[in-house]
Amino acid sequence: MTVSDSSSEPPVKRQKIAGGNRLLKDLPVDQFLAKTALFAGPQVTVVVAEKEFALPKALLCYSSRFFDAVFKGEDAEGGGQKTDLPGCSSDTFGLAVQWMYQSQVVVPTRHHAAPAAAAAAHDAGISSPAPSRQSSEALDDADLRWFEEEKLDLEMYPGFAKNGGAQTISRLLSFLTLAERIELLGPFDSVFATIKCTLATFGFFAPRVGYIRTALMPGHIRVAAEMPGSHPVRKLFADACFREFMQDMFSSVQPPARPFRFDRELKELDSFGTEMLVALRAATRSRRRQVNSKRDGVEWIFHDPLNEKDFKIVV
Repeated sequence: MTVSDSSSEPPVKRQKIAGGNRLLKDLPVDQFLAKTALFAGPQVTVVVAEKEFALPKALLCYSSRFFDAVFKGEDAEGGGQKTDLPGCSSDTFGLAVQWMYQSQVVVPTRHHAAPAAAAAAHDAGISSPAPSRQSSEALDDADLRWFEEEKLDLEMYPGFAKNGGAQTISRLLSFLTLAERIELLGPFDSVFATIKCTLATFGFFAPRVGYIRTALMPGHIRVAAEMPGSHPVRKLFADACFREFMQDMFSSVQPPARPFRFDRELKELDSFGTEMLVALRAATRSRRRQVNSKRDGVEWIFHDPLNEKDFKIVV
């Protein structure tokens, strides 16, 4: 999955380069060489969760409107070279720093059942994160310190410590949230591609449960609901749980009953309900009806908006 030209991006992505700055990886060689000075010069310090990050001032200000205002605005005229960034984990800010330097992030997390996950990703028809300049690095033990620093509600992340896919999505969501906050230079197509791939990879069909995407958790949907209405991750999550939503709708005629995992979010979050309604409307327009002679019934064929594969619901 490749990064598209910025001129064709929707507003939420275009606004990231409205000031004229572009990701260094997207610059022609002559323009890139002219920007190498960003990595040199005076340094400033950003303190995050008691950890200090010493960074080139020029690079920080080029990559973030927030830091540009902090270190170049009126408040910085006194020569202040240090600032605090509360409400963020040091790990998440580390991803932002990596993005500033490399225009990609490498998420440290452990992935369980890798062979099965890889097969699922292949079946889903979604490319691996590598072409989109994203990757994950396996660890023997998951470091969940950042989970506490981000002040996430553990109740909304059942089985989180053993779910590598959910950890990846949580880390990337935290990164995207911080990116919005500090107005980090984008676009972030590669991050969205990694989230999409992870959602498709960590999914399976169980006879008594139906098809579920285990990497998506209630906490993720709640975090996404706090993002701007046009943020791509909101639609991405709605697309990811559409198949489970349809299973719940027809559970009375296609047993066993499968209560929708995100029913609480559907009731409490107006934005999520809206996204699901949009996904449902699009799906009903493309659905197909066929008679199943073997099962003496009718099947509706729906299009899964996440992996672009068809699935059947017996009615």
